[in-house]
Amino acid sequence: MTKQVFFTSDNLENKFYNIVSTLIPRSRDFTSDQKRRSYDIVNEFLEDKPGAIHFKIKLFFTLIDITTFFKFFKTFKAASLEQRNEVCQFLFDCNIPLLRKGFWGINTLAKLSVFSQSTVHQDIGYQIKQ
Repeated sequence: MTKQVFFTSDNLENKFYNIVSTLIPRSRDFTSDQKRRSYDIVNEFLEDKPGAIHFKIKLFFTLIDITTFFKFFKTFKAASLEQRNEVCQFLFDCNIPLLRKGFWGINTLAKLSVFSQSTVHQDIGYQIKQ
């Protein structure tokens, strides 16, 4: 199977970062190197996944924008932090299982991209036991 890069554009990276910075406040203080590492972690995780998975995740990013537009007449990026949190909570608790599961999947990718970075471990109190 051919390895695929998930983040193929700055626009896609920005959409992901807006979601990550909403779900995980610690990521708002990321340096540019930590942001880059965040994208690299997701790329590494998704590189062996089928193109259909990549498509579904990208489609879900668009769905988040559409949901935000219907609630606030703005894109997710343009919405205030409070509005973005409201959209996230709506998707976490959505009565439509496919939307809820999809958003929990995005949440998992976001957490993977932040908490798997060794530079964050001390900030969150994680210590490797030896």
